[in-house]
Amino acid sequence: MRRARVSVACLCRASALSAAAPGAAPAQSASPAANGPSSIVPRSTGFVRADFAEANLSLQFLHEALDAGLGLGAWAGAAARAGQVDMFAEFDFNPGFEGGVLAFKSLGGGARSLDVIALSVGYQSTQRKLAAFTADSTSVTLSEETQRDLTAGLSLNVALGGRVMTALGGSLRREWSSPGVAPSAEVCVETSSPGGIVIPLCESRYLVELADYWAGQLRVDLLWAVARLGGARSQPHLAVMGSSSVDLGQDAAARWNISGGIGVAPLEYPGQVIVALLIGVYDLSDANEQGLDFGDRLVTRLVLGIPFDLLLN
Repeated sequence: MRRARVSVACLCRASALSAAAPGAAPAQSASPAANGPSSIVPRSTGFVRADFAEANLSLQFLHEALDAGLGLGAWAGAAARAGQVDMFAEFDFNPGFEGGVLAFKSLGGGARSLDVIALSVGYQSTQRKLAAFTADSTSVTLSEETQRDLTAGLSLNVALGGRVMTALGGSLRREWSSPGVAPSAEVCVETSSPGGIVIPLCESRYLVELADYWAGQLRVDLLWAVARLGGARSQPHLAVMGSSSVDLGQDAAARWNISGGIGVAPLEYPGQVIVALLIGVYDLSDANEQGLDFGDRLVTRLVLGIPFDLLLN
């Protein structure tokens, strides 16, 4: 932990939404939406995902036992803006990393069945920047702590008519050194250069003491492959995506989230997209009365993905 003693240049003011990282969700997907990754289970043997909201790059691998209809997978990733939910938010450097394992079982129709049930366990680490003011507000102590999340998730996927994938998911998460649902605020301090010039420095920080919490999420996801765009090898389709979730937290009111968008998805790889633009609203009703207006809760995500299968076949 690094601490610095500085003089206050101005009072704190509320920043745009900076939600606590939702943790590693049930099945790490190429379509993060509605405050967490989609619960549609990824099925390709290898996948690279880039998420421009979190400045995140992650890798995922899967081994499927075709005769038994069983699958085992793992993912790992790192982010420069871990916990950010909007790619147009002011850039805050919050490094973090994630990783986890996934197991799934096909439900009827052989190993290639898109109807599956999956269990996952994930770990996530995120830097949290703090600010603690003295009683007279004349000085502030700046510090960094590491939030750690351990998440277990369960998801059920059902394919409808070959082009529509629906999913129900739930997860339970233990957070250590977490701000809970408290938003960050923009803290401005002043520093002096070697030449004696006073330079204001403003960045987003938490004004609360970090604590340990239990949290969870219930969600429903949908991916509809509307129209075919390319050749038979990859079967890229124009896809419509929608998600809704409710976040449940210790000592906090339930928060509802929705998200929707369009993208390009390979039909044979449910849960993964080549490109997707998603728009959503986090905490629809400002359930914990944080005073965030609608614009602060409106978020935009751009996701790019590459299935290794398309490169190797």
